[in-house]
Amino acid sequence: GPEFSVQTGATVPPLHPEYAALMDSYMSERVSGCAMAMFGNTAVPINTNGIGLKQAKKIKNALRWYWHGLVDLGVASQDFFDTAKIVEPAVLHRVVTEWDENKAGRSIAPVQRRAMVHLVIAFLNGIAPGYRDQIDPGFFKDRRLHKKKGERTPNRTFKDRTTLHFIADTTMQQRFFGMPHFFHELAKPMIADFDHVESDEDSGVSRQQHHALDLAIMAAYTAIVTRYPLRLATMMQLAAFGPEPHMSFPDEGVNSANVTLSIPGMIVKNGYYVDGVPLRPSKTVDPRAILQWYLDDVHPLVMKYKCRLAHLKRPDLLFGGLHDESMRRLWRRYIVEAGLNITPHMCRHLGGSVLYHNGVPIDEVAELLGDKEKTVRSNYLVIDRVAKIENAMAAQAKMFEELDT
Repeated sequence: GPEFSVQTGATVPPLHPEYAALMDSYMSERVSGCAMAMFGNTAVPINTNGIGLKQAKKIKNALRWYWHGLVDLGVASQDFFDTAKIVEPAVLHRVVTEWDENKAGRSIAPVQRRAMVHLVIAFLNGIAPGYRDQIDPGFFKDRRLHKKKGERTPNRTFKDRTTLHFIADTTMQQRFFGMPHFFHELAKPMIADFDHVESDEDSGVSRQQHHALDLAIMAAYTAIVTRYPLRLATMMQLAAFGPEPHMSFPDEGVNSANVTLSIPGMIVKNGYYVDGVPLRPSKTVDPRAILQWYLDDVHPLVMKYKCRLAHLKRPDLLFGGLHDESMRRLWRRYIVEAGLNITPHMCRHLGGSVLYHNGVPIDEVAELLGDKEKTVRSNYLVIDRVAKIENAMAAQAKMFEELDT
């Protein structure tokens, strides 16, 4: 039957069985890391790094998007399918043109459409080796695959507005940096009473107990991300146990009151590594105490009740092998209770923006975030613009005062 596409917000027409089989085979190869490479006319099996669930979801949505376009153009349907037709390079351009009409419920940002086109090309190149070489590089200059100059996506607009609100609102800052204390205070008594709560006979854990674990996970997550704004993917790979844990609890020295993070480049997007970064306590938040409590009292429960699939369990990891998407769902559910409306990734922008606004040099903010200075400057350009406008208006007010007008 028809499927709903998360990427496009549209109902995808039913897939033809042959297209569905090609898509399933391709997805299996990408996830498992097994593929075929052509040496002349000979196909040779190779092993590659398998993709994660997040990337697999993007690819699957891109292939559904292409199918939807094929059906709209009359090139294919649930009852008609010709492989030779769908690998004609001109057809891809026609699909892009068709979707540029932005029909009801199918509007896609140009940059997102460009990313989907690249995913589709990789898929079609697997069906017909050499397909990629037939795509004229000029195709990617098409205006339908690029945002207009000065155009801002809804997500970017939301992020900028939230950032400006954050740097001007000390109450919002208190809520943000106080999240670890907020979640810890809610979770601690619930975890202490965990064994006294009547559990569900089927699952072995009640809704109330799940709630307690969710709050405890949020306490541990925010104890780190509000002090050291790591990406979600990196957070989920933090090792708390094992021969080389990424966090330590010094008993002596200048960092004896802190948790220190030493993060290898292999779990960081840009490959940036850090060594001995301290998470310092504030008046109400003690990251060391929260994380030590989490590891001692909560982590065993998370492993038992939250990480149920044996092949995904990682007892060495802080969050036991929970998937990124599980954390996103948990975050969306509980962040409102802290009085905030932000995504996990926005923690990076808010943490960096308030430092930049308070005079920390852009190169130091970039090092904190593990990003290139150019990227950070682009993200915080809105702060510079607002500051310049405020300075200009202040100068204008002073001029009016001097003119006595």
